[in-house]
Amino acid sequence: MRGSGRLIAVIGLDGSGKTTLARELVETLREEGYRVCYLHVWPRIPRLRPSPPRGSGAPRSRPPSSLPRLPLGRAVLLLLLLWGIFCIRLPYLLRRYDVVVCDRFLHDLVTYLQLRGRNGMAATLLHLGRSLLPQAILWLRVSQEVLAARKGAEREHAPEVYARWDRLYEELVSAVPAWRRVTRPLDGALPVSELREVARAWIRKAWETGSEPS
Repeated sequence: MRGSGRLIAVIGLDGSGKTTLARELVETLREEGYRVCYLHVWPRIPRLRPSPPRGSGAPRSRPPSSLPRLPLGRAVLLLLLLWGIFCIRLPYLLRRYDVVVCDRFLHDLVTYLQLRGRNGMAATLLHLGRSLLPQAILWLRVSQEVLAARKGAEREHAPEVYARWDRLYEELVSAVPAWRRVTRPLDGALPVSELREVARAWIRKAWETGSEPS
């Protein structure tokens, strides 16, 4: 039904292809006649990004094996900004558009807080966001080899960090049954055109059934 404010979330590790797929879906859905909004669910504030390795000469190809704890002030600021995105901006967009495609979703943000040592705040964000029920969640998964090939020397974190981050996604996808029912793992290494078609087929089926696609 047009105007029903359907929500699509694209989640996955940094470098998995979330933004590419999200923008492809926006264009595809617009061509099909939907009023579509693209929403990048990450506050674009550099101070909220992981701290770089100490020393200006530290090579990017050798990042630390763990992420530093996110300072309390930054964590609180992040939570406030996310509250504004999910409790104010997103409901407004869902009333205005047929479809909202979220580049990142709660999975990406909760796991980020966990990686930065803010488990309590991650639990708070998860509690606040459990009522947000996308009609489809597209979970892009890629191997360490693919991430290394895509990021190269610009890869922000060590392989151990990405491996732990991937495990946190698995735990979170399993933790919320309402999310798990509409989540479709996708091979992020597929060509964009093929990935787009697989994703669109899942979305169509999710919309047709209104519950759990088989």
